Amino acid sequence: MTHRFTLNLGIRYDYFGHWGTYYNSHTPFPFFTLGSGSDFASQVASGAMSVRGGKNAYVTNNRPQGWGPRIGFAWDIFGDGKTSLRGGYGLFFNNVADGSWSFPARANPPNWANPSFSALSPTHPFTYVLGDSTGTVWPIPPGITFQTNAAGGIV
Repeated sequence: MTHRFTLNLGIRYDYFGHWGTYYNSHTPFPFFTLGSGSDFASQVASGAMSVRGGKNAYVTNNRPQGWGPRIGFAWDIFGDGKTSLRGGYGLFFNNVADGSWSFPARANPPNWANPSFSALSPTHPFTYVLGDSTGTVWPIPPGITFQTNAAGGIV
């Protein structure tokens, strides 16, 4: 624009596509169903994993609306090249992280199970580990209590 003011304009396109698996075109997240048993550990041990969905089934839809305009500027305030004011603005897009599906369940008291399952070998027995009875990764300070709702979430 001038020797003291610069304006930058731009546009970026982010495409994330569908979440699906490479091997069997099913949804990439296996679903766990508790089995029978008198306690939680028994129900987990007799539970079953399954990969749901048919060919070309996906967990998330395609996101073709990833156009993000950008604008930026730089201004040499006094014209001596020593002091400048810079700024910018843009719309940015990001994909949902894989952990967004599993991390919330890992610290949801009072109990949780973390089964390990391979979609490549659905008939292979899976392993699992039960969580801490407090349901937290870090110890709860003494004297602090919490309650859970019917779904097992913290109230």
